Parts: sequence; C-alpha cells; structure tokens
Amino acid sequence: EHLDKYKKIITSSNAPYGIHRTREQRFFTAPKIIGPNMFDEPSFTYCEEEYYVNFGFNVIVGHSANYDLRYLTGILNSKVGTFWFNLYGKKRGVNNDVGVGVLRMFPVHAINFNNPTDKAQHNKMVSLVEQMSASYKSLSIAKSPQDKERVERQIEVTNKAINSLVYELYELSDEEIKIAEGK
Repeated sequence: EHLDKYKKIITSSNAPYGIHRTREQRFFTAPKIIGPNMFDEPSFTYCEEEYYVNFGFNVIVGHSANYDLRYLTGILNSKVGTFWFNLYGKKRGVNNDVGVGVLRMFPVHAINFNNPTDKAQHNKMVSLVEQMSASYKSLSIAKSPQDKERVERQIEVTNKAINSLVYELYELSDEEIKIAEGK
C-alpha cells in the first residue's frame, strides 16, 4: 500500500515498484541458515528468528520435513565444507564467492531415516551444532579471560567432533582427511 502511493513516479524498469529480485517472506521468517556470499572459511549460522539480510548473504530454508537445517549447518561449516568451497567457489581475491548456484551443487550426505545409524548421525550433528551455538553465545557474554579460554576450548572440542562426524558420514580415508585438513 505504501509503494502504491509512488507507483506513478517510480522510473525503474522493474515494474511496478522498482524492486529488483525480491525474495519471498519465508526466507526471512522461517527457520533458516544464513551465511555470507564471500568468505575465506564458511561461517553459516542456523537462525529461527525473523531476520532480514541483504544480497551479500545466502539464506537457505528447509524443504524437507525430515532434515533439520542444523545438520546441514554442521556439514557446510566443516573442514570438508571448507575444502569443497575452495574447489568450487568462484575465486575473488583471497575469498570464495559462493552463491545459490554453488550451494545447490554442494554434495549433502543423504540420510536414510529408516536406517537407525543414519538417523543417529543426523541427530548427533544437530546436537553438536546446538552445542556450538550455545558455546558462541557463552563466549559473547564471557567476562573473564579464564571464562573466554574455557569456552574457546569447548568450541574447539565441538568443532573437532563435528569434523569427525562429517568424515564418518562421507566415509573419508585417513589420506582424504589429511587433504581436507590441508595437511
């Protein structure tokens, strides 16, 4: 209604309101993964709150009732994710430009929810990502250097557990793990 008042004076070819590449409301209101388009290392974040971002960010919303977006968040932020984005992201200086096209190619490990092992791995990843999120919240409010150091150690331990689980999901050999870790 607000834009209707200015419809006659908007000169953009993106009729009727001059809005270029609008996004559906669900990308801002539904549970989602948010991550920058440009990065050296991935830093995707799971978000349940209503949150608005510009086109400098990727927004991933779920389309499967079975998969929890936190499962994907863990994989995207893993060493395997970093390695993959370095291979397939567009190079822009020292960073990777990762848009929707690149994200759609990302090889997400499929979970067979009828298989108890697969389901347990999915749930373990969700739990680890929840732990990581809680640790980062604790880090942001830590007061003393000792508290910060303790939380940073928790983050490191959780990060190693996520990476180990991703190596297990993708059935990587020791040699492939070394490559993913840049060794």
